[in-house]
Amino acid sequence: MDTTKPMATESLAALIDHIKITHHQYVRAQIARFTPIFDKICAKHGAEHPELDQMRTVFAGLSAELTSHLMKEEVMLFPYIERLEEAVIEKSPVIPPPFGTVKNPVRMMMYEHDGAAEALRELRRLSNGYEPFADACGGLKTLYTSLTEFEADLHQHIHLENDILFPRAIALESA
Repeated sequence: MDTTKPMATESLAALIDHIKITHHQYVRAQIARFTPIFDKICAKHGAEHPELDQMRTVFAGLSAELTSHLMKEEVMLFPYIERLEEAVIEKSPVIPPPFGTVKNPVRMMMYEHDGAAEALRELRRLSNGYEPFADACGGLKTLYTSLTEFEADLHQHIHLENDILFPRAIALESA
């Protein structure tokens, strides 16, 4: 996708491709990367810093939720939005989705986005704004930097879906 053009003007199919390639792949890679790092950091610093074990638990919950969330989007919601856009362009009938209206899964995805944002706030709180403690090792500093980047990416990802993709899909279905 030409990233110099505003996302709001891209086709929904192109926007979905961008979300999957840029954000979904990144989320999956980071989840796989962070889990062993959390284990190592907690083993090294956990006795003196119990908040690290709490962070690992919050991240594990976030990871499980995101893994399920991405699958639901890629298997159910995104293909329907792409078929809907295609049908409107071709002026052909839209096959009714099993979920009634696109508003139903969108509402659920937005609810799950709120849960992810809450988990990110909790990670930020537990880490004191991702500020490493005085005796932090290089691994913890790297983890905190990476979690800051992960948070920024997830906020951008949620913005693209909540503020651009979903409203446009609802409007297209209503047209």
